[in-house]
Amino acid sequence: MWNVEKGLPFENGTGTGSPNVTRKPQGVRVRALVKLSYKVVKAPVRLVWATEGDNVELPCDITPPTPEDSVNMVLWFKDNVGIPLYRQVFLFLDARNGSLTGAIHWAVSDDLGRRTYFQVGDGHRARLKVTKVTLKDQGVFRCRVDFVDSPTRNFRVNLTLVEQPSKPVIYDAQGREVTGVGGPFLEGYSLALTCQVSGGRPKPSVTWWKDGELLDGVVDTVSIGSPSRFTVNDLFVEKVTKSLWGAKLECRARSGPMGKPIVREVSLDIYLKPAIVKIVLSEDQIFAGRPIAARCETWGSSPAARIIWRLGEHVMGDPNVSTTQRTNSTVSKLALVLGKDDDGKELICRAENPRFPGGVLEEVKTLRIS
Repeated sequence: MWNVEKGLPFENGTGTGSPNVTRKPQGVRVRALVKLSYKVVKAPVRLVWATEGDNVELPCDITPPTPEDSVNMVLWFKDNVGIPLYRQVFLFLDARNGSLTGAIHWAVSDDLGRRTYFQVGDGHRARLKVTKVTLKDQGVFRCRVDFVDSPTRNFRVNLTLVEQPSKPVIYDAQGREVTGVGGPFLEGYSLALTCQVSGGRPKPSVTWWKDGELLDGVVDTVSIGSPSRFTVNDLFVEKVTKSLWGAKLECRARSGPMGKPIVREVSLDIYLKPAIVKIVLSEDQIFAGRPIAARCETWGSSPAARIIWRLGEHVMGDPNVSTTQRTNSTVSKLALVLGKDDDGKELICRAENPRFPGGVLEEVKTLRIS
């Protein structure tokens, strides 16, 4: 039914209600009581994601089905309201008195109406522009296109705002929260960390990263319940290698393709076994009663290995030993004066990580005394 006072159609045919709309410009002729034929059509829904404060475009194809036809009217509705004059209705475009690009625009004069404008472009790219969207703008928008000869066409657009999840929380295998440094983890053994977020719409992705490389992108658990919804990604490394020593891992959470991910970083404390141990003697030929120096170097242990010298069954200690430790290397020097009775004995340098059970490596040299 055509509303003579306002110049706008009602989809329920009752003509009731008196919403606040922009006044019709002077000189526009309105035909009274023109009965509109309307049938509810379940049009396919296109999903448009946005974050609060974005400018969005809601598409509507207004191309006539045939070249001989033309657009009569374009109306936008929001949600289930059938009258494009209430607060939920934001735009009515009447093209009956001329070309579509020269048509007259009516929009509801509420907050949403003041932030919308229908841009025609070519027919395929016509779209409703909404600036600075808010959570209240969410909903299903329907674009109704009336043609002069062809049947009415409807398009539905579901505008949904992304709700970002909470800051990720990381737990170790014992269920303890990891706030800065995770571990210690032992080389050759397994590593398990859990990243958990709550909330988020759509269902957030929770991923593990190292140096910009994706480690694990599979969400393991989504539990929905009151009062929170949790999304979990369990990272499991079957065998820790040296490549993880000093590494920082990131758990990233993001809902939808919009915006930046929310990141929680954890540094790894990795205990490494000694990788190399080497004995170097100052003399190639050893003479009884003549002082020599023995040097033992070890690399790869974290924390730095301690070195223990043994000559046969005898442990060599201070004051004959001096040791220097760096991040993951240790150098120990031993002063020796050997006798004939030391011939054939074994000089052993043993490198061991005191925090790594079984983290031991040693080198043995059999001494020949002249």
